[in-house]
Amino acid sequence: MPDVKWTVEQQNAINIRNSRTLVAAGAGSGKTAVLVERIIRKVIDDGVDIDKMLIVTFTNAAASEMKERIRERLYTEASINHALQKQILYLNRASIMTIDAFCKKAVKDYFYQLDIDPNFKIADATELELMKLEAIDEILEELYESQEEEVIDVLDAYSTNKSDESLVNLVLTIHRFIQSCPDPLNWLDEKCEMYHVDVDDFSKTIWGSQIIHYTRNVVAELLEELYHLRDELENSVEAQNYLLTIQDDILLLEALRKNHFTWDEYYHEFQKIEFSSLKRAPKMDEETKEYVKSVREKMKSIIGKYLRDEVFISSSAEILDDLQNAYAHAIGIKNIIHLFDERLAHKKEEKNVLDFSDIEHLCLKLFNENEDVLQDYLNKYEEILIDEYQDSNLIQESILNKISRGNMFMVGDVKQSIYKFRQAKPELFLEKYESYPIWSETRGRPSKVSFRRF
Repeated sequence: MPDVKWTVEQQNAINIRNSRTLVAAGAGSGKTAVLVERIIRKVIDDGVDIDKMLIVTFTNAAASEMKERIRERLYTEASINHALQKQILYLNRASIMTIDAFCKKAVKDYFYQLDIDPNFKIADATELELMKLEAIDEILEELYESQEEEVIDVLDAYSTNKSDESLVNLVLTIHRFIQSCPDPLNWLDEKCEMYHVDVDDFSKTIWGSQIIHYTRNVVAELLEELYHLRDELENSVEAQNYLLTIQDDILLLEALRKNHFTWDEYYHEFQKIEFSSLKRAPKMDEETKEYVKSVREKMKSIIGKYLRDEVFISSSAEILDDLQNAYAHAIGIKNIIHLFDERLAHKKEEKNVLDFSDIEHLCLKLFNENEDVLQDYLNKYEEILIDEYQDSNLIQESILNKISRGNMFMVGDVKQSIYKFRQAKPELFLEKYESYPIWSETRGRPSKVSFRRF
C-alpha cells in the first residue's frame, strides 16, 4: 500500500459501507484520490471484483485517467498479493466510463427492447443544429399560414417584423433545457400550468408565498443586527443621537415583520417606507460611526433599493393580471415546443441519428419499462461510484438511481457545478442527501459519519 497518510475524514469516506454517501469537497481536497482508494479497498478488503463496480466520470479523459490510477494501484498491490493479478485482467472489462458511454452501451445492448435501429449514429453538433433550424423554420411557417388568432398573438409577441430570431432562440433554449429532465414535455406542461392561477391574492401563489417567506426571513435577520447595534449603543452617552435613529429603524422593520401580511399589505407597507436621517453625533469615535453607517446602509439597500424598489412594485391584482397574460403566451410557446420536438424526432429517425440526450432518455425508458433488464443491472454492480457528481443532471441522476440498490458513493464540488442553481444555492446540492453520511466544506450535517474538511 502506498505511503499515504489519510486524514480521519478521508479514511471515514474510504471505509464507510452499506450506505449512500456524498462527499462534497473543494478542488485539491483529494476527492478523486479518496475515490480511487475506496475502489482498491473494496477489491482487497471486501473481495469485490473490479468489474462489479460502475465507476462514472463526466469526460472521456477523466475515465482514462481514473482507469490508469486504478491500474497503477492494482499493480502495486498485486506485487504483494498475487491473488490480485486477476483484477488487472478484469480491469479491461470494468465499467469505468462516462455516463454517456454507459447509456449508449445499454441502449445498444438492448436495442430490441426499444424498437430502434441498432445501427444508429450519434449526430454531430453541426448536423444536429441544422436539423433543429430546419424543424423550427418549418413549424413557424406552418403556424403563420394557419392564421389562428391565438397562434399569431404568440408569434407576434416574440417576433419582430424583420425576424423570428428571438422566438427561434427561445424555443431552442427551452427545448435544450428540458432535455435534462426525465420526462421533458410533461415537465414543461406542468410548469406552464403553474401560470394558471385562480386566487385573489398573489401571496397565495407559489411565487408570492416564497417571496413573502424570504422577505420575513430577511427582515428578521436585519432586525437582529439592529437589536445588536442598539444594545451596543445604549450605554454610550455620545451615541444617543444615533440610538434614536436606530430605534426608528427597528420600529419600521418590526412593522414589516408582522405575520400573515397579504401581498397588498406588504406592497403598501413598502411603498410608504421612508428612512430617518442619521442624526449628528460629533463626539462619537470614527470607528463606531462607520460601523453604524455600514449597518444602516446594508439595511436601507435591502429594504429600500431591493425589496421596495424591485420586488414589491406592483399590487396583487396587477401581478395576477400579468400572470394570466403570461399563461396564454406560455401555452403558445409550449405548443410550439411540442410540435418542434415531434418534427425534430422525425428528422432524426429519417437519418437514423440520435444525440446524447436521446440516448439518456432511451436508457431511462429501458429501465422503466423492462423489469428483467433493470434487474440485470441491479444485480450486476456491487457499488456505483460517481466522480464530479455536481455535473450530473436530473435524467442522469434518475438513471443511476434506477440501477442502484442504495449502494452509491458520490464525490463532487458544488462550487464547480455547471448548473447555476447549484452554484447559487449550495444547500440544494446537499439537502437532497440530508440523510446520507456527508462531508461538506460548506456545512456539516448530523449523520452516521460526519465528514469535515479534508
